[in-house]
Amino acid sequence: ADASGALPAGVREGEADAALLVFALSALPPDAFARAARNVFRALMPGGVLLFRDYGVSDEKQRKFTRAGTKLGERWYARQNGTMVYFFDTAEVDALFAACGFEPVPPRADGSGGGGGSTAAQDPRAAQAAAA
Repeated sequence: ADASGALPAGVREGEADAALLVFALSALPPDAFARAARNVFRALMPGGVLLFRDYGVSDEKQRKFTRAGTKLGERWYARQNGTMVYFFDTAEVDALFAACGFEPVPPRADGSGGGGGSTAAQDPRAAQAAAA
C-alpha cells in the first residue's frame, strides 16, 4: 500500500497474510503516516499481521541529523540526498496503528513479537468474527 490511498497493482483489499514496514514509514512526511497505515490495514486479510521496524527517538542517527541542522519539524529531518527521515516513539507508533484498526501483539517470553524498536500488530477482525 502507498501513502496516496491506492493499493499497488496486483494487491487486492483483504488478501495479504502479512505486511512488512521496515524503515519505510519514516521516509514519508508525517501527515502521510495514518493514510499509509490505513492502506496496509486494508490490504491485510482478517487476522493478518503487520511487522514494523523504523527509526526511534534517540537513535544515534537522530543525534547526527540534529547536529547537521537539517530539521524539518519535530523529529523529522532532511537527508543530504533530498529524502526524509522521521524518528518515532513507541507510544506514537502504538497510537497510530491502533487508530487504523490494529491491535498490538505483545512480546512473547522467548523475546519474539513486538518490542525493542519493533512492533507487531494484528488485524483483529478474524478474532472478532470467531467470537460472534
